[in-house]
Amino acid sequence: MFGYPDLFERLPLSTNQFERGDSQNSVVLSSYNTIRLEDLHVENMSPFRECTFCLHGLIHSYVRPVSSLAKQSLFYIESTALMESKESYYTRRDNLDSYLLKYTISGSGYLEYEGKAYEVPPKSGFFIDCKKEHYYRTQGQDWGHVEFHLNGSVIDRLFELFHADGTVLFHVTDERHFLKLLDELIRTDSAIDPYREFKVSALINDLLIHLISHTASYQETMNHVPNQLNPLISYIEENYAHPLTLDTLSEYCGLSKYHMCRVFRKYTGFSVGEYISRLRIDQAKKLLESTGMTAAQVGYCVGIVDENYFYRLFKKQTGISPKKYALKNSRK
Repeated sequence: MFGYPDLFERLPLSTNQFERGDSQNSVVLSSYNTIRLEDLHVENMSPFRECTFCLHGLIHSYVRPVSSLAKQSLFYIESTALMESKESYYTRRDNLDSYLLKYTISGSGYLEYEGKAYEVPPKSGFFIDCKKEHYYRTQGQDWGHVEFHLNGSVIDRLFELFHADGTVLFHVTDERHFLKLLDELIRTDSAIDPYREFKVSALINDLLIHLISHTASYQETMNHVPNQLNPLISYIEENYAHPLTLDTLSEYCGLSKYHMCRVFRKYTGFSVGEYISRLRIDQAKKLLESTGMTAAQVGYCVGIVDENYFYRLFKKQTGISPKKYALKNSRK
């Protein structure tokens, strides 16, 4: 399919061929017969009902039910389609609680989003928040593309990272590798597997991280990681059990306290103090699991000599007291 004989083949897809469509009367006209929207193999009809659109061309699609667990805790696919769209194909929509990823394989598409217009030629695609008004269509005579409606508990945060440059368009240099990612995602989601949703979530995560890691803002950020940061992190991890102050760490890495704290949070996601606290509590959990030491002894071993502070910090990060954690998780 789409010129790649070993990709997107032998999948459990249903195919519909459309001459034109109109959402106003909830009917799409096929070259073979008239099909009501309710008869399409789509579990969630809101992408159709909440918009104006015209279906024109071949649509190969499938849908799998999504569990409550996946909706609460994982990334998941709401719908998938491989589309060979003709010149009349378009969609205009907003207020849909979903994220749409489209990738062009042949022909060309066109997108309007947040006041900007984008051409979407081969080896490019877009990733958008469908709650915001958007309009896309075939550019020219045909548009061969793959689309996924995605969702998940933290997908909004990944979209923010992807959208940090102010664009929703992405470009692919190694198309075969990227298409293999999409092919694996479709095959995994359409397979019969008791762990299907967990595998799909992991693949969506990898796909979105792949897109984020190729944004200009990410590349710019990674090109300017301070040379002092890795040695500083190593020093903290080797000396977490000893008193560590901002003055000590600033002197060690040769950065001012302000600059050190700013770049540390920028590149690790934690303040210096948060990083040290989490490292100490992680080590404390290991000691509580594998030794018979008291909470006070464990706190002292990880650099927290005040027993009351250790108790409060441990409970804040784990939700339970050190004693209860030891009773529940001890491996002795």
